[in-house]
Amino acid sequence: MECRVCFGPIPGMEIHALFGRAVRKHRNALGHSQEWLGSHIGGDQGYVSRIESGQMNVTLDTIGAIATALGVAPAQLFVPVPADDDAAQADS
Repeated sequence: MECRVCFGPIPGMEIHALFGRAVRKHRNALGHSQEWLGSHIGGDQGYVSRIESGQMNVTLDTIGAIATALGVAPAQLFVPVPADDDAAQADS
């Protein structure tokens, strides 16, 4: 799949994947499950899983809801997360 929307300092990384990694990082830092986050944004565990894996093109409203639930500014969800951090924080 060709990268249609790439973002800043990680050449070739799609913004969806970048966003998903950051969501996972912040959610795991709080010790919350995907199910917990889903219930706070009007979705379910599967929806959050698709967001975190970069498979969803979320709306601005959803970005705001995720940021609010995680207690971060929306911009923090677009800060690159190294792949090593992502793997270490993945759900079991």
